Amino acid sequence: MKELRVFVLSAFALGFASAALAQLYPAKPIKIVIPFPPGNTMDIMTRLIAPKMSERLGQPIVAENRPGASGMLGLDFVAKAAPDGYTLAAGQGGNLVVLPHTSKNIPYDALKDFLPIAVSTTNYLGIVAYPEVPFKSIGEMISYAKANPGKLTVATNGEGGFPHLAFEHLRVMGSFTFTHVPYKGSAARAFRSGPTHRRRPRRFAATSRAAGSATSRRRERRGRSFSSSTTRSTTR
Repeated sequence: MKELRVFVLSAFALGFASAALAQLYPAKPIKIVIPFPPGNTMDIMTRLIAPKMSERLGQPIVAENRPGASGMLGLDFVAKAAPDGYTLAAGQGGNLVVLPHTSKNIPYDALKDFLPIAVSTTNYLGIVAYPEVPFKSIGEMISYAKANPGKLTVATNGEGGFPHLAFEHLRVMGSFTFTHVPYKGSAARAFRSGPTHRRRPRRFAATSRAAGSATSRRRERRGRSFSSSTTRSTTR
């Protein structure tokens, strides 16, 4: 099962942490940019953590969604923000580790433009599908994909993102093919790959997103989850 780590980052300048300025910080509200849509795992965890940060720092914490391009747009916004510590980013393995190696047009340098603050969340990826699909396990899914080239369709939160690359890894190990359908974040994927989108039988999601979607759909119909785990916050 693939592990997804979520980081809290800031576009600090090297000279930011002077003694005088450190004593005054924070003197105004702090913005945390979430590079995915509302309802995404990162969005949920950021909004859970923000009130505790506000309580400890004595300033409002404003969460702002700036989704797009597998999380690149939000991180690019933070990279270009004033390096004063008041604009933070909720980054993760996909847009910080994977995309720098898979995208030719990434607008930021993940190593130079950001300073890591903390690992806030550890999450896991799961594969879910509707019960009408003709397979009930990973092995059966791979056998189906091999027998029906191009008919297995997989939705993820974006081209070149962590879920996409994880499923590509599974494809290589299993020697099968699939059609990738990228969405603008996992929340959009969960909504649009619903019962009216029967040709999109599987999706690769962080388990908090998949579990929430499955719980909602059980009120309407019975669903099936192939992989599951938990999301835990490491913020203390």
